[in-house]
Amino acid sequence: MSITGPFNCNSANVIYLIFCSICPYGNYVGETKTPFRLRFNNHKQTIRTTSQLQAVSQHFNLPGHGIDNVRVCLIKGGFRSDSERKASELRLIKKLDTLNNGLNRELSHLGAFTCLR
Repeated sequence: MSITGPFNCNSANVIYLIFCSICPYGNYVGETKTPFRLRFNNHKQTIRTTSQLQAVSQHFNLPGHGIDNVRVCLIKGGFRSDSERKASELRLIKKLDTLNNGLNRELSHLGAFTCLR
């Protein structure tokens, strides 16, 4: 994992992209209020324990895939509120089409923002 720019692993209140180094449809847009390293550790744990409950862990446990294929990019930060961050996450999910052609599976955690669909 390599983060460049104004962000680092301790950056909080960010939107991030997890993507696969070998698949064009292995993209996932997420957000976190906590430091990114904590959220990313959760993703890594589900991949390592082969949890089949999450799309990210399912993808990186496909044949020929693994934790070494995980790439991360912190996209945006400095939001004034949780709602601003979540609305921005939804816009990026839509822009990158990760709901239909990626690893985002649901929008229920975005609550009222799903009306923007």
